Amino acid sequence: TEDGQRSYRVRVAPPSGLSYAHDIAEKYGVTAKINKFSIMAPCGEEFKKAAESSGFTFIDHIRTGEFVPKGFTKATGIKAVLDHFGASRDAVTAFGDSMNDYDMLSFANVGVAMGNAVDELKSAADVVTSSVADDGVADYINNVLLISERRKS
Repeated sequence: TEDGQRSYRVRVAPPSGLSYAHDIAEKYGVTAKINKFSIMAPCGEEFKKAAESSGFTFIDHIRTGEFVPKGFTKATGIKAVLDHFGASRDAVTAFGDSMNDYDMLSFANVGVAMGNAVDELKSAADVVTSSVADDGVADYINNVLLISERRKS
């Protein structure tokens, strides 16, 4: 990235005997500040405890999980971009399919859940479109543009 940070993706089975995110990073030679740590395996309660004890929030996706620094979400990232450009959240439409998208969809002016999203996210969204596999983002954009064009006529 511009500020010299790197993104690492480590795919391993749930680590045994490691209880902190920094222990995991050290084991795999990650020396950069961790901004997000994904686990591509079923996650149990031990991951939540490890996250909390090391300054992270754990988001459980049943078959995967994420360690994210406490206080940071996709919504805080969008807000930082809006603040930088002096823009309003009225300009934001966000798309998501997983619980790590919840805060982002709630923050956006229009939160769009994908058809394959978990039910809890669909309930929180303003709109549900078709699934990722069925080009849900394109479907939503095309429908919004078609409606806008019809209203102009």
